[in-house]
Amino acid sequence: MDILYILLNGRLITRSSGSSNWKGLKVGHEVFRKGLHWVVNNGHCVSFWHDLWVGDRPLRWLVHGPLSTLEDSYWVCDVIEGVSTWDFSKISLTLPLTTWEAIRAISVCPTRSLADRRVWDSNVGDFKLEFFYLIGSYSKVKNMVPTTIKWRPPHLGWFKLNIDGSSIGNPGIVRGGGVIRNHLGEWVGGFSRTIGFTTNVHVELRVLKDGLLLAIDLGILNLEIEMDSLVAVELINSNTTPNAF
Repeated sequence: MDILYILLNGRLITRSSGSSNWKGLKVGHEVFRKGLHWVVNNGHCVSFWHDLWVGDRPLRWLVHGPLSTLEDSYWVCDVIEGVSTWDFSKISLTLPLTTWEAIRAISVCPTRSLADRRVWDSNVGDFKLEFFYLIGSYSKVKNMVPTTIKWRPPHLGWFKLNIDGSSIGNPGIVRGGGVIRNHLGEWVGGFSRTIGFTTNVHVELRVLKDGLLLAIDLGILNLEIEMDSLVAVELINSNTTPNAF
């Protein structure tokens, strides 16, 4: 079986072969690599021209022509004036109109303490299970059909919180977590934790509370929430149910 794998300059290198899981990792790595991109927060770690942070390819691929050494080395934060205003006068080459609009829709604050993050996702929230099929069942991949789970993005300027909880028994040991993404499907923040011993409805409510607290910490004002517990939703919408907290 495989005993070692190395991620070197974006390439997955294995020392030996035999395990179907390791073969799946090697094949699935290409799927993973294509889905890597940056979520920009303060813009100090992301190259404006050469990193993938807006659209489906680096901005340098969209334009032709020379760049000065200074402009070629811009970080995203270098194109921000003041707190969070884009200063496109620093850009000498013309980008497609749709790209300009996509950049304007991204809120970047160089003074924000939240650092830029490199994450894995697919285009506009369409998440394909192909990668996990490759890892878990390499020998049977050709007999499987990848399943697409559609995540619908919120409107421009809005964010979406998706949460879920689980319990081993009811009541039982419970855990929960959630993720916040923007209108481009980009990961903004997330959390997961063990809550303790309670019911599955209570864990859904606790996870909702955690998600709302995270949204407050991130300064999010326009938020959509998706959860799969009908009982919890009815409790939230009820005018007579006592507050569980």
